[in-house]
Amino acid sequence: MLRAIDRLLLSAGLVAQLFSDPLGFLAYAKSHSVAVAAGKRLPTEAEWEFAARGGLEGKRYAWGDEFRPGGKYMANTWQGLFPVTNTAEDGFVGTSPVKSFPPNGYGLYDMAGNVWQCCSDWYRVDAFTELASKNVCRDPAGPRESWDPADPCTPKRVVKGGIIFVQSLLL
Repeated sequence: MLRAIDRLLLSAGLVAQLFSDPLGFLAYAKSHSVAVAAGKRLPTEAEWEFAARGGLEGKRYAWGDEFRPGGKYMANTWQGLFPVTNTAEDGFVGTSPVKSFPPNGYGLYDMAGNVWQCCSDWYRVDAFTELASKNVCRDPAGPRESWDPADPCTPKRVVKGGIIFVQSLLL
């Protein structure tokens, strides 16, 4: 449920000012409430991925295959020893203001790095394996339920975007 202060801020037109800094640490319920209050909905994972790619296909990152094309950071990421030291080589120790990095091919900002973004789909560790076995490749429906063998009793939603440094370390 959206709190009274959230409704007040939305109706007062203060959203643009608030959104110069990204909204971080929002659980699914809060993200969903904000979307509903704005007359929108959260995207499915497939919709988010499509939008994040900005028209690119088969690339490692939302902006291409190179993490730092021409030596330039394309997203707010952690540099240094996580979680101890962030050297801020990208110009930011914490989150960066919205639009600090170039948009993707669809004009969308901050689709990678900075903060996590909630999707409406349930998280299921084997979701893509299951979809591949069914030859689903266009706008697949998300899983009917959440399943994470590392935490099987906690239902989870898909989150995307932030913490790209972890992806870089694991690839």
